Amino acid sequence: MSSTKTLLIPFYLLLLVNFNFAFYNDYYCGTGIVSNVLSLLATTVCQRSTLNNCCQVHDNCYDTYNSTRELCDAEFCACAQMAEKGAVCRWWIGVSHCKVVELFGSRPYRLSQKNAQLLLYVD
Repeated sequence: MSSTKTLLIPFYLLLLVNFNFAFYNDYYCGTGIVSNVLSLLATTVCQRSTLNNCCQVHDNCYDTYNSTRELCDAEFCACAQMAEKGAVCRWWIGVSHCKVVELFGSRPYRLSQKNAQLLLYVD
């Protein structure tokens, strides 16, 4: 019986990973494959689809020329907090997503603003 349980653990992990990657194509949280996957894994038990909407709005805010990073990040954090029903997930999303955006969002914001400015001149 113990060996059967041992064999089932990798199977369940594989199912979890496959489910996460199936959702990945339409997932907006993170700036690249590593941060996307970390976000997917970090939000396995939380309201991922609602948080994903917050991430998409946040990306669009960064992409809007002359938007301020402070406003984009504040709106993202408020959205992420409202997206979560449970206290544990609200706390976890605050740590794993909101604080990460506040700490490491400078470079993605600058790149998005640079691209938005270039698009203004092309149009």
